[in-house]
Amino acid sequence: MDNSLIKEFTEKIQPIVPGYKVVRKKDSLLMRFLGVILFFVPNFMENYGTTVGNKVYLTDNSLKNQHIGLAVHLGHEAQHVYDKQHFFLRAFGYGIFYLLPQVLALVALGSLLAIWFDIRWLWCLTALALAAPIPSYGRMWVERRGYLLSFMGYSWVYGDEQSAKIMGRQIKQFTGPAYYFMWPFKKSLLKWFTKNITKYQNNPELAGPVHKFVFDFIRERNGGKP
Repeated sequence: MDNSLIKEFTEKIQPIVPGYKVVRKKDSLLMRFLGVILFFVPNFMENYGTTVGNKVYLTDNSLKNQHIGLAVHLGHEAQHVYDKQHFFLRAFGYGIFYLLPQVLALVALGSLLAIWFDIRWLWCLTALALAAPIPSYGRMWVERRGYLLSFMGYSWVYGDEQSAKIMGRQIKQFTGPAYYFMWPFKKSLLKWFTKNITKYQNNPELAGPVHKFVFDFIRERNGGKP
């Protein structure tokens, strides 16, 4: 990988997010497999960075990008890795928390162990209903933390007005297929983001170490700005 911005970001963030690593998405068998499963997410392989464990899988367009705005995207994903490393149930619990309630649909596999058409078989099959696009507080909580950093970062790079426009567009992802329709309550999201951006915008250290790191990284690369 010859992207100097990614190399610098990755090296400098290690004390805060140990093991943070960026790899090419198209080189991953796991990502290609997910691209098939997540058929409802348009252009999953081309448009979306994805974080699993400590690895951040970036698209080819992102890997070629040397603009300072890429640091915002890298910071968003770093926040996910940081949260996973500090989550009270650690990595496994963090993953389950993110996938609730849809992950509970796996209970339906218990029907294979039950006697055919036994009442237990029917009860297990009802778990399939949980695979529907039911609101997911866990997934919303995780992504909301990442996007708080993103929206603050957009302000640092592009200015408040442009950041507000980007926020208006990206909040729609919470209600769309990108995150499996995880949170339809747009007004509550806007209220939360507006409140916390105002609170932390000029004091990123209060939001957390990843926010402070991204702020300092952008400032250093931008010749002292923001």
